[in-house]
Amino acid sequence: MNIRTKHRPFIHTKWILLFALFCTTLGLRAQVTISGNISKEGTPVREVPVGLTGSDNQVVLTDNTGNYTFTVDEGGTYQIVPFVEANPLNGVSTYDQVLIQKHLENILPLGSPYKIIAGDTDGDFELTAYDDSLQLRNIILGIDVNFPGNFSWRFVPKSHVFADPTNPFPYPQTLTYTNLTTNITGADFEGIKVGDVNNTAIADGGGTDNVLYQGRVAGIVQWDENANCSPDASEVTLGGWIVKAQKGTQTFYGNTDKDGKYSIQAPTGIFTVELIAPNELWSVCTPIVTDVFVPIVGTTVVDFSAESQDDCPRLTVDISTPFLRRCFSNYYVVDYCNLGTAKADDAYVRVELDSYMDVTSSTIPWSSISGNTYTFPIGDVAVGACGSFKIRFTLDCDATLGQTHCSEAHIFPDSLCAPALTWDGSNLVVTAACESGDVVFTITNTGADMQEVVNFVVQEDIMIQMMAGPIQLEGGASEVITIPANGSTWRLEIEQSTSHPWNLASSASIEGCGTSGTGTVSLGIINQYPLNDEAPFSDLDCMENIGAFDPNDKQGFPLGVGSEKAILRSQSLDYLIRFQNTGTDTAFNIVVLDTLPATLDVSSIRMLSASHDYQFSVLGNGILKWIFPNIMLPDSNVNELGSHGYLKFRIAPVANLPENTQILNRAGIYFDYNLPVLTDYSLHTIKTVLTSVSLEIFKPEVSLSVFPNPTATKTIFEIKSATPLTGRLRIFDLRGTLVLEQAFDHNLFEVPVSQFAPGTYLFQVESQGKPLANGKMMVIAED
Repeated sequence: MNIRTKHRPFIHTKWILLFALFCTTLGLRAQVTISGNISKEGTPVREVPVGLTGSDNQVVLTDNTGNYTFTVDEGGTYQIVPFVEANPLNGVSTYDQVLIQKHLENILPLGSPYKIIAGDTDGDFELTAYDDSLQLRNIILGIDVNFPGNFSWRFVPKSHVFADPTNPFPYPQTLTYTNLTTNITGADFEGIKVGDVNNTAIADGGGTDNVLYQGRVAGIVQWDENANCSPDASEVTLGGWIVKAQKGTQTFYGNTDKDGKYSIQAPTGIFTVELIAPNELWSVCTPIVTDVFVPIVGTTVVDFSAESQDDCPRLTVDISTPFLRRCFSNYYVVDYCNLGTAKADDAYVRVELDSYMDVTSSTIPWSSISGNTYTFPIGDVAVGACGSFKIRFTLDCDATLGQTHCSEAHIFPDSLCAPALTWDGSNLVVTAACESGDVVFTITNTGADMQEVVNFVVQEDIMIQMMAGPIQLEGGASEVITIPANGSTWRLEIEQSTSHPWNLASSASIEGCGTSGTGTVSLGIINQYPLNDEAPFSDLDCMENIGAFDPNDKQGFPLGVGSEKAILRSQSLDYLIRFQNTGTDTAFNIVVLDTLPATLDVSSIRMLSASHDYQFSVLGNGILKWIFPNIMLPDSNVNELGSHGYLKFRIAPVANLPENTQILNRAGIYFDYNLPVLTDYSLHTIKTVLTSVSLEIFKPEVSLSVFPNPTATKTIFEIKSATPLTGRLRIFDLRGTLVLEQAFDHNLFEVPVSQFAPGTYLFQVESQGKPLANGKMMVIAED
């Protein structure tokens, strides 16, 4: 761990921000205002952070008309400093490079001092062919993520008169007021977008992508291979680690990039800075650094060193797809990383594809095929290294619309090296098959002998039909549970032994085995529950095939049970954000922003997969940002399949959220510099219990009869209790959609169902605002 502070002047100017001591007085002081406007070529620039330093320190944003106002104590000295770090590519293209070159060759002068300043991309008060054109090229190609000094705009007081407009250097970038005794108006600035010499940038300082703080804590995270707890230049840097800075109740986050560097912008003050290791194989020499001072402007550097607790590779794998469409070409992206402390030798990924998928190609060669299982050698994977490959396939036209297709990726070597000492070594694996009109679940212990008994449940759609146990299996032994198939989605979940290293339960689901009495099957159930893929070296992707759909959306998996989208308190969420270019031209750059709700734990975030190369960063107090530079996403009229993209990440809810807490989250998708496309909200609700039995009565003194059941036209609910009851009945389809809500004021009431499609439905009966009963009913076709 290493701490140092450096103060960097804004851009490459000759002025330096001087921060005066806060003025103290014995009584109240009169106040005055400083107000102004920021515009670009006459257009207001909104949401520009404007800093005020001196006898007071404040930051405000310009409004939609470009105006800003400060209220300050009379008699102080103040300096006004606008600054923007966001969206360096706004208005920037290769055409700007051409115009800069033509200006320098005196073929087509830029004709404005502000455009000449915009062309000075490296901020050295000089416009040159090599330095400035090269800097612009590096931004366009994504080699650099921002211009030097991290500032993507420059601001010149409008009161400034250029002595030579053809050579505007140097120029002021602040306004200073000394011994202020009256209100100031007209503290105006001209906004200049760096690199934009043809005036195509949108007049927006950055909105939610921008920050209000000029100070930061930053540093590098390195692998301390020589165990001296000090970063050395030759040591490997560690990307993808989360760093947290905390001051009182305020928490700010950052993540290390591919070079192991992080940067967290924060208000001035004393912070505690913590590095969060990705797993138990790592230890940090000084994981928590206290008394870190973040200045108003400048950077305090806190470096971290991480050591190996155990020399062991820890391979992770993810298999993802944005969607599945019958009769069309589709693809999976398989991503892998080594989050361990040792190189993984001769690694390979085994991918077992759904039986309806026919592979057409892959971006790396497979070494063997067995049925629909493909093996892909990936060679040695170094510590911190990641990679990916694509598998293209056609989805069979015979698949039923809405059918769920599951594929699994497993990466080897998959050793845990040092599992918990209290674990008995057993590992229960559940498989499901449809055989001769039955659903057959097989529970197999693939590990050591079990030293304790466990229980399991069998679930039909979203109702528990069997709670069974105890079961205790020797290593290699199996137990089979057979259930008559009826078209329902069946699921078996069994507990794992105490201290199992990666999951609390093992499960398997099966859809479309047999049919109901009306010849139907239930769909859309499997993804409501967690999939059996908690092991880091294995990932299961289950996706329903679709027809038409919203191309820009956000989903959280598991989807959650019922209309409330219920998940358990301990359940991590895998968020899938999909986007499509439905415009009329190529999308050159795409930015996705996701402001996380306070119910999600930013420190637990882990990127899983993406369709294209990206840059990922965690900003401030929970803003996630993905940049897809130079993505060149074609429009859907030119290349429908190629017009889609996606990203996927995992995050856990905050610990110990109260029952019924809702987790709402959505994202904004920016195609080039158009206004964002906002996805619908993804909803989840924290619950203690997810499922109900076929008929569950919550009051022992009450019983319930539902007849006829099945029915085609109407059914009758009869509540037997000592006193008359009033309440509400709600009926849901198997996707959790509310299809009927009806009040009742008698213990015997009739419910019409003739408008329902044939199938299975779930009901809830409430009285006095509390659950009375849950159950299931069947609607059949009328003769």
